[in-house]
Amino acid sequence: MSFSEGLKYAEQVERVRDLAWDRLCDEEDQAIAEYKESCEFLENEFKEFKAKYENQLKYISLEDFHNYLIDRYEEKDFDFKSFESIVLDYIEDAKAWEDWEKKNPDYTDEEEKGFNEECDMMCDKMAAILYKEN
Repeated sequence: MSFSEGLKYAEQVERVRDLAWDRLCDEEDQAIAEYKESCEFLENEFKEFKAKYENQLKYISLEDFHNYLIDRYEEKDFDFKSFESIVLDYIEDAKAWEDWEKKNPDYTDEEEKGFNEECDMMCDKMAAILYKEN
């Protein structure tokens, strides 16, 4: 291979590398944009949830629930689910109970009953929404 052929080959390899790099950057930019869009969707759903249920929620901490949403969404293998499913997961997987119990170590039977009633109310409402959607 002559010097000029080698130079042409090197330029072609460099061009292919640059194209591959550009394609990789575009794919990464698209993935970031999709992630941001999903995060915004989740934040908006949470804001709607908060506006709708804030007056009814006496025992569930919205801050803890918000943190749960973010933690779940940032998991590597998180399968983006409907917001209602995430609410049910939070309550049914006892994460809401753990959060509440940490903040209320000396709770009374009456407070526990109120917490359970609130969780039941949320599960019923979210199940009704999911049933209606499906």
